[in-house]
Amino acid sequence: YPQASTVLVEGIPLPYRSDAKLREFFEQCFEPSTIKAAHVVKDTGKLIELHKEALLLQESLCKAEIAWAKNGQLPEFRPQMTKRFMGERCDAIENYTRDIAEHEQLIRKHRKEIIQASQQEVGGINTMNGFVTFANRREAELAVHLQYSNHSHEWKVSYAPEPEGVDWDDLRQNVGPRLDALRTSLGYGIVMALYVAFLPVCIATTNLAYMIDLGPLQHLWMAIAPSLSLTIFLSFLPTVMINTFDYFFILKSKTWCQLKLQNWYFWFQVFFVILVTAIGTNFFEFVTQVASEPPSLFLLLGRALPEATHFYMSYIILQCTTHAWGLIRSAQLGKFLAARAIFEEEEARDLAEPEDQDYFGIGSRSARATIVLLIGIIFSTLSPVVAVISAAFFFVARLVYGYLIVFAETRKPDLGGAFFVLQMQHLQVGIGIYCILMIGVLWVMAPNNYPAAIVAPSLFYTILRAKSFNEEFLWERLPFREIAFNAHILSTHDTQQVYVQPELHEGFDDDLDMDNMVHRRSSLVTNRQICGSLTAGGYLKGRG
Repeated sequence: YPQASTVLVEGIPLPYRSDAKLREFFEQCFEPSTIKAAHVVKDTGKLIELHKEALLLQESLCKAEIAWAKNGQLPEFRPQMTKRFMGERCDAIENYTRDIAEHEQLIRKHRKEIIQASQQEVGGINTMNGFVTFANRREAELAVHLQYSNHSHEWKVSYAPEPEGVDWDDLRQNVGPRLDALRTSLGYGIVMALYVAFLPVCIATTNLAYMIDLGPLQHLWMAIAPSLSLTIFLSFLPTVMINTFDYFFILKSKTWCQLKLQNWYFWFQVFFVILVTAIGTNFFEFVTQVASEPPSLFLLLGRALPEATHFYMSYIILQCTTHAWGLIRSAQLGKFLAARAIFEEEEARDLAEPEDQDYFGIGSRSARATIVLLIGIIFSTLSPVVAVISAAFFFVARLVYGYLIVFAETRKPDLGGAFFVLQMQHLQVGIGIYCILMIGVLWVMAPNNYPAAIVAPSLFYTILRAKSFNEEFLWERLPFREIAFNAHILSTHDTQQVYVQPELHEGFDDDLDMDNMVHRRSSLVTNRQICGSLTAGGYLKGRG
């Protein structure tokens, strides 16, 4: 598999920004025979626009042909269209067919110009990012750990993401280190602003919910109203975060965006789900007080959280409804029913996929599952019923996602365990909160400070074990000894494939069949998924 022997090179200096120069540089660092291929990412913005226009034309042609077929393909019912406002009407099928042929010629011409320009000049349309594929995994592992420059922003070599998850849009950007730092700072600033602005809005919505009178059902409504408003606001949060990450951060792949979402979404829920009753109505005041007087955190949690166990029971029960909502797949069902009126059933099914990756993506799901687990751990001592409800939550989750992931949803790229490891790190954060809470509860409720002092060492032990987990276990890569000495075991079948932008592959036009066109048209619904594999997916070009 090419990912195991491919590295991503970022910050390529200007004199090496071409396929030939990039290969020449690595041939000087390694044996020339070990370099299989080197490709610099090209600026193909205009070519992508032509592809988008061709895909839209193909969809229009598809609709026209299906409409004509439903009318028995009688000549008098042949679809007509007007090309310009108040212009003459013409045959829609012939017009779309002619426009598609013209776009295919333009695409081939522009692709040829890009390839020629990239070969004839250094820099230009060649960006500062690229991929180098080695003949075997040993050299790729060495390449990642070598230092190639005295500047930190040059020759940054890392493991290549999974081909299907490569974010070509981000890699096409020639963004310098200063501009990148500015954009990143703005992105973090927006995320932090969400923390400050979220709580007042959520409290106002909760107070508004309390004003609703449901008569005989008022007691039930009062029980779920706080959890309901919090759940609704938290459901929109991943979309805001994803859009922020996409716009302000330059990431290697869309899967990395999901990992960043998992981390930030988790911490958001730590503050506004687990600690919400201790924070009160002013997040900034809570942070200031804890920063100025760290021991006050024990008292704040010990006094506030034990009185809110019923809130967390309602919250977990309400979270089970998200499982049911995900199992129904209402959004995909609505898309499918709407598309089936125009397209064939198989094409309509492709058009309805995938599900929303903001809320139903692996990052958001992982963060929500971790929070529910932590609620069950943190509050189980105060109220054992919380642990029972949490167990029921995960029982339902196992049934729902055991079906969805295997049988219903489309395959998504992964990072080889990064999501699970991040969950384990978050779990250790929750255990630390549990220790702080119980120390605070004993400090507040015990007749003296001896019980709190007895259990206080557990917090230090938890911190040490978390530090050990993060530093001692090197899970992200194999020891070089195993790669070098066991090459015959780790080697896989050579597929003769390398990383290449999909729009530059000559066979890509052959992929513009109806199924792929429908899938990419569905991706135009959001700015993040324009033309499917053109912008977010990788394409492996065969050689030989």
